[in-house]
Amino acid sequence: MRAAAKTKPVTGQTVAELRAKFGMSPSQFARLLGVSAPAVTNWETKQGAIGFQARTLDAWNGATKLTKRQAWRVLNGS
Repeated sequence: MRAAAKTKPVTGQTVAELRAKFGMSPSQFARLLGVSAPAVTNWETKQGAIGFQARTLDAWNGATKLTKRQAWRVLNGS
């Protein structure tokens, strides 16, 4: 039986990097993930691993697979 693949913990730095990759403001990135803009700002300043709720973790995992163009299409409902 295969062991579950370990995923890299989400940190404030990884949140900031993905947001920058997409060229989005905190409020735009928040809409993409279905969270509030203050949540994104708080994550980006947090030290250590971020403990996302299951729904947010699912949105994060989906977002990490997107290209910049795809992310903007999702954000704009295209």
